[in-house]
Amino acid sequence: MKDIQKWIVLERTTCEPTIKWAQNESHIFLTIKLSHRWDSPPCLNSLSQKSSIENDTLYYSNECMVGHSKITFETELKFKKEVEENSLDIKRDGVGTYFVQIEKSDRDDIWSFLDQENTNYMIWN
Repeated sequence: MKDIQKWIVLERTTCEPTIKWAQNESHIFLTIKLSHRWDSPPCLNSLSQKSSIENDTLYYSNECMVGHSKITFETELKFKKEVEENSLDIKRDGVGTYFVQIEKSDRDDIWSFLDQENTNYMIWN
């Protein structure tokens, strides 16, 4: 009975991951942390990751387990300007963090904000 209990998921939660961004003239760089705050520990046990770009929007989802709780980190990020759909490159950057590189459609362009709502995402220094 104890073996069965440890596989029972008690709770399911969906939240948005923490994002930092940077850029150069040709690319956008993101660090996605599977946590609700940048200074909180990330989710360690990633179960599945899905990501895609359509037009100017990044869709990202990552399911993971924290204790007996299943957490899905999801974001739908509508970029300030268009990006190349086939340029999405995601690599695991460390425990609970992912590095994302996306090519801009209009090279030689520096964006003032990452998204169309002018959200104040953290910037790499």
